[in-house]
Amino acid sequence: MKATRKKRLNTRPGRQFKSGNPGRPKGAVNKFTTLKQSFLNVYGRMGGENTLLEFAKTHKALFYGMLTKLFPQELEHSGDLSLDITAKQIWNQIEKAKKEMGAI
Repeated sequence: MKATRKKRLNTRPGRQFKSGNPGRPKGAVNKFTTLKQSFLNVYGRMGGENTLLEFAKTHKALFYGMLTKLFPQELEHSGDLSLDITAKQIWNQIEKAKKEMGAI
């Protein structure tokens, strides 16, 4: 079914990318940039950071859900990611920190 849907989308006039297409003409407005600026304008008119803070306080789960969308979904790395620490060592560090906090 996905293949059929994809085929239908590609048969629409003007939707299929053709070889030799120069892309967006120089100086043409990028629609995403325009949309982004519109959102920033509305954000400012609604109260900016203060309003966002109030929203975050009253709708924490929704706010954090939206926040996660701002970060890349996949991160690439190079090099070794092995750790030279065991779970027991981590647990001991946590216990040590708890004792130090209790002593304060």
